[in-house]
Amino acid sequence: MISTYLVCLCFVHGFLLSMTDGYQHSNLPYHVLLVPEGEGSDRAADLSWAVDFEKETVDFRLSVPLINGESRPRNNREWFAFGMSPDGSLVKADLVVFCFPRGILKVTEAYTNSEGVMFKDGGNDDYVLLGSRVTGGGLYDQSPAHLEIDFRRQFDTCDRHDYQIDGGTVDLIYLRGNHSTISSGLINPEYADLASRRVQLLKSKRRAPPVPSDVKSADITMHNTEIPNQVTTYWCRVRKFPDVEDIHHIIKYESVITPGNEDVVHHMEVFHCVVPEGVEVPDYNGECEDEDQPSELEPCKRVIGAWAMGATAFSYPKEAGVPIGGSGKSSYVMLQVHYNNLGHREGVLDSSGIRFHYTPFLRPHDAGILEVGATYSPNLSVPPTSTSFYLTGYCAPDCTHQGIPREGIHVFASQLHTHLSGTGVWTKHVRNGVEIPELNRDNHYDSMFQEIRLLKEDVTVYPGDALITTCRYDTSSRRNTTLGGFGIQDEMCVNYMHYYPSSGLEVCKSTVSNTALDAFFTFVNGGKNNKRSEALSPAAVARQFQSITWTPSVKLLWQYVIDQAPIDMECLRSSGQPFHGDWKDRLPPLIKFPMAKRRRRCTRPKLYPFLRFR
Repeated sequence: MISTYLVCLCFVHGFLLSMTDGYQHSNLPYHVLLVPEGEGSDRAADLSWAVDFEKETVDFRLSVPLINGESRPRNNREWFAFGMSPDGSLVKADLVVFCFPRGILKVTEAYTNSEGVMFKDGGNDDYVLLGSRVTGGGLYDQSPAHLEIDFRRQFDTCDRHDYQIDGGTVDLIYLRGNHSTISSGLINPEYADLASRRVQLLKSKRRAPPVPSDVKSADITMHNTEIPNQVTTYWCRVRKFPDVEDIHHIIKYESVITPGNEDVVHHMEVFHCVVPEGVEVPDYNGECEDEDQPSELEPCKRVIGAWAMGATAFSYPKEAGVPIGGSGKSSYVMLQVHYNNLGHREGVLDSSGIRFHYTPFLRPHDAGILEVGATYSPNLSVPPTSTSFYLTGYCAPDCTHQGIPREGIHVFASQLHTHLSGTGVWTKHVRNGVEIPELNRDNHYDSMFQEIRLLKEDVTVYPGDALITTCRYDTSSRRNTTLGGFGIQDEMCVNYMHYYPSSGLEVCKSTVSNTALDAFFTFVNGGKNNKRSEALSPAAVARQFQSITWTPSVKLLWQYVIDQAPIDMECLRSSGQPFHGDWKDRLPPLIKFPMAKRRRRCTRPKLYPFLRFR
């Protein structure tokens, strides 16, 4: 609970401040509504920003409406704050506070500790004020009056109280209060309005090419599907992709969510059914794992579109598009929707899906999606009451050697994916035992914000490279084992890599081998294991995991097995068939020469004593 008051003093500037040192930054390409207009027009807030990767700085512009439409804040009454925190709360938050005693803008840097208590941050000037202005509200401008404040922040300030900005998810926070929360120059944030938004601040500078005027659009959606009254459902529907007698390239896709179902539709995939010309695929519409599902759906494995909660529209670069249709090619596709009906809502009808934009004017390369990480299996499960437990899935060199062309593939985007307990995901890239720069990382991953993120630059993966995907989980609030699997309470660890040119490799994942699992179960059962896991169904493996008493030593042993034990691989073609090879009981690829950690650009340590204000 935040109970400490903060004195709003420190860094004083005139309110109608001219731009510092000739500062001009009209090009702020990214923006997010911290508080949308619909949540109270006098409380709305808009943030714009630009990134300078060379200088490692972010320039921000915070725009807030002036209360009651006045042309300047009321003296001693208004204040607002912007900042970042690990989870969007006011715990371990890094803040800059703006207040206006006597109508003059004053800026204070602050932070909160692990208990949410606020402290002044030692006068470090880590947030550099660049300028401020009032827009609108004048005689010749009838738009509502807004206060705009420009400020700059380094990625890494080397201050132990400041949030270190990286390429992953950042939880932004915004607070605003009025005279009722300020007394004698003191701010009590406990009674302020708090809003938070998740973004990726350090976005790629790539820009999506313009969509041509002659582009076609097709919605591959459900049609009034009644969502079952159960927590987890995977529903599949077969459709024909329209108007693709000639080959086309998909150049953009986006979600189409039925209004009111935003909290139920967890993620969606559209698979191309790779069948010979003339082969009919049944018009199936039902649960994906139904025993009566037609066997003709087995070839529906090639992913052409994937969306998850938090993702926005995705555009392909000008070099590539996903091929669909053409002479001799099947136009059948299958939509799979994961419904997460935690409230057991009944009678909910859904017509959600994915909207594709496609063109007959082909780009230089066909694009593909390669799925790497951990196999969907209870063989990889997470112990309960763990704050940081790690699962790792491998894409081994033997698989990329067969599935990737000699000239390599160019990965340009990545979508990381776990379920509810995932808190971090990254994919390491290894060539001949030497670790090279990572393919993607999110240290503050949130399963409700799963964007498809453009990489800063293409990453080339060659035959024989290894890709090692690791996910971190927090099961501290759970009392039972979290199993690997498809349910929302189960876990996954996946990286969907978007790349070109398309290869025959669709899935490159692993799990702990059954042999290693046998040895682990035998040890934790005191040397007794009457049911060999090779003969066990996934349900039986799950029962074994749920029966384990997870002492600290057993958790350490299981973590060691995951990190070191032999693996069973999935190395699959777009048809769902495996590449040739023995994919059982293989040693995981090792990093013989780890990449040196990047040194922080700190000229001196910034360690300040706690300065607590009451």
